[in-house]
Order: sequence, then C-alpha cells, then structure tokens
Amino acid sequence: MNPTNRIAKLGGMVLAMVMTLAVALGGLLSAPAASAYADTGTLPVTQTGGRIDERLARLYEREQHWLDLQADNLDHANEGVTRAQARIDGAASSALKGQGKDTAALEAALASIKEQVTAAQTAHDEAANILATHAGFDDSGKVTDREQARQTVRDAGDALRDAQLALKQARLDLLKAIHDWRKANRK
Repeated sequence: MNPTNRIAKLGGMVLAMVMTLAVALGGLLSAPAASAYADTGTLPVTQTGGRIDERLARLYEREQHWLDLQADNLDHANEGVTRAQARIDGAASSALKGQGKDTAALEAALASIKEQVTAAQTAHDEAANILATHAGFDDSGKVTDREQARQTVRDAGDALRDAQLALKQARLDLLKAIHDWRKANRK
C-alpha cells in the first residue's frame, strides 16, 4: 500500500473515532452539572447573593491588608519627612547658606509635603475606623447585611485611595522640589 494511502486511511480512522467519541460524550457534555433553572436571564437569588457575599468578604479582607500596607507607607513617609527636615536644617546652618544657596524652596516644599502626609494620615484613619466598625460584616469578616457591607467596602476603599493618592502626590512633590533645588544650585 502506498504511504500516502496509509496516512489517509489512518486519518480517516482517527476522525471516525473522534466523531464516535464526540457523539457518545455529547450527552455528558451537554448535561447540566447543577440544578436546572428556567432561563430568566439571571441566577436564582441564593446563588447570586452567595457570590456577592463572597466578593464583598474578599474585598473587605483585601482592604484590611491594604490598610496594613498603607500604615507602613505612612510610617516611611513620616520618617522621610523627618530625615528631609534634618537635612534642610543641616543645610541651612552649614556652608551652603554661606555659599549663597537658598533652602527656602525646599523648606516650603517640605511644609506642603507635611500637609499632604497629614491629609493621607487622616484618610487612612478614616478607613481604619470604617473597617474596625465593619458595618454589615461579623467579626470573622462574613457578610451579615449585604447593603451595609457594600457601603463599608465602598467607603473604606474611597478613604484608602484618598490616602494613597495624597502619599503619592507628596512623594512626587518632594522629588520635584529636590530636583528643582539641585538644578537651581548647580555650579
């Protein structure tokens, strides 16, 4: 037999086996894996509610984790502000001022940054209070009232984002102030 004919015959046999297997499994693949419901376009309330509750519980847990990370970021920001203040104070009293290098721009930028870090801390504290109160959740983080839980997650997320944005802006402003000061004081 010609090798081309053998390949064609073997291909035909494989195709026939696949078709037979598909027909045999067709009933299994099309059978519902769970209870059948009339097609109303939505899931039954118990399934939908369970999924929403699970998602809210995960969001609540994520926001608690975000709160912990952000507390560390706020600590680092406060340490950075303290170090920057020490450097500016050191620069103001050192030979830099004697060389005619003005630190007023850095001092003004640092005052603005301190305000931004304070605003971030306020928003962070608000998120911490919302998550500690945990309206709509029990002590283990399970949903007890869906609407309250939804509002808790929404409000805490907003406060956490506000704090994050304030910290990010403070960092960018500090980097810009340092860049501008260095550029202005190059020889």
